[in-house]
Amino acid sequence: MEEQSNLSPDQSPEEQSSKRPDTCVPDSFKGLPIDGLIGGPLRTSAEAQQELANSTNEFLKKMAAEEKKSQ
Repeated sequence: MEEQSNLSPDQSPEEQSSKRPDTCVPDSFKGLPIDGLIGGPLRTSAEAQQELANSTNEFLKKMAAEEKKSQ
C-alpha cells in the first residue's frame, strides 16, 4: 500500500522538509530538566501514597482496638 503524503509536489524541497515530522525525537528532549518534570511529581506521588498507607494502618489499628474492647 502506498503511503500518502500531505506534501504538495509543487513545493520546494525546503518547504517539504519543514513539514515532515522530526525523526530524532530523543534529541528534542535534550536539556530538559527531567528530574523536575518527572522525578519530582513521582516522588510526591510516592510520598502521598505512603501517607495514605500510614493513615490506613492507623485506622485499622484503631478499629482492631475497639473490636477487642467490645468483646
